[in-house]
This record gives sequence, C-alpha cells and structure tokens, in this order.
Amino acid sequence: MAYQPKSYRKFLASSVSAAMVATTFGAVVPADVQQADAAESFTDVSNDHWASESIQRLADQGIINGYQDGTYGPTEDISRGQVAELLVNAFDLEVDQNAESSFDDLNDDSYTTPFAEAVAEAGFIEGRANNTEFAASRDLTRAQMATILVRAFELEPVEDSDAEVNDLEDAHESHQENIQILAQHGITETEDGNFRPKEAVNRAQFATFLDRALEVQE
Repeated sequence: MAYQPKSYRKFLASSVSAAMVATTFGAVVPADVQQADAAESFTDVSNDHWASESIQRLADQGIINGYQDGTYGPTEDISRGQVAELLVNAFDLEVDQNAESSFDDLNDDSYTTPFAEAVAEAGFIEGRANNTEFAASRDLTRAQMATILVRAFELEPVEDSDAEVNDLEDAHESHQENIQILAQHGITETEDGNFRPKEAVNRAQFATFLDRALEVQE
C-alpha cells in the first residue's frame, strides 16, 4: 500500500543567490535567501539558521513540534522514536492510541508505542534484534535515515543522474543504494561529495531531509 504525505505547501523565497553553500547536514541551501519570520515557531531557531525554513514549513504543517518551553532543540540528535512520530505526522498515518506493543522494549503504555506500531505497519521503520525491539531512544545514523526515507517515500533510482557519493563504502552495504538514491534526487548534496553515513542525525538535519523529501514527492 502506498502512503501519500500530507499536501506539501511550497514557500517561495523572495531572493535567491546563484551561489550555493554546503551545510553541515549534507545538503545545500541558497547562500542568500530572505527568511523573514522563517523561525517564528521556536525561540532557539533564529531566522538566519541554515535549517530555519525547513523547520518552519514542517511546523506550519503540524509535522514537527517543539518542547513545552518553546524550543526545538535543532542540535540535539534525533531518536528513532521521534522519527516515528514525525513520519506519522508527515504521512497522516492512522494511529491507535490503545495499540498493544509488538516490541519487547515498549509496553502498551509507552508514549512511543502508537507511533512505533503505525510506522512498523506501514513498513517505514523495521525493528532491531530480529524485529523484537524498536529502540525508541536510540540515535539514528545518516545511513539509517537514508533507508527510512527511501522506504517511506518509495524513492526509485534516477538512472540518468550523475550524483556521486565519495564515502559510500563507509556505509553498511544494506544502506548504500539508498544513500545513492537520496543523492540522485538531490535530497542530499555536499560540497566535498561525502555523506558521512555513520554520523548521527540531529533534529535540524532530519527536518531538512524530510522537508526536501516531501518536496521531491510533491
């Protein structure tokens, strides 16, 4: 069954320079973009933060939420449980708040259980240890993120793409093709051609990757 993400609302930048700069998350953003009110939702994401527009777009669509103190925590590593909730919101998956956990490390009362069950049923995220554990608090690597996004958005290889990832062999072979697919779709692109597959993904980085995947899907 193919899941479609929520209607993606495009935000037009009023001024974009031809110069592009590489960001720390592995994609490129315009070097000169007017970002008025881009980060109005969170006190710790300034308008000139490299991920402010992606974070604000997802916030406006109800896909991401910050903390109760009004912050987003852009530099914090994102966990599998948090990613599960974001994907539920992005694809508007049906969530059973009374779901019984199929994972040994989550109980029926765990906050993450409804989201974990929803993304597992959709086939977006697989469990660990022979699918017996969800590992909700475990950080997500960039390689794992690539596989999750390719799986969730059903991204296919772009045969005529000349995108290259120099450090592809640093990733486990199970993720290599998916990393390449992200590059082929322009969801990730770096100045040095390295993806850094073993590094953890932080909340700002994942928001930007998800935002770009939604745009590709649209």
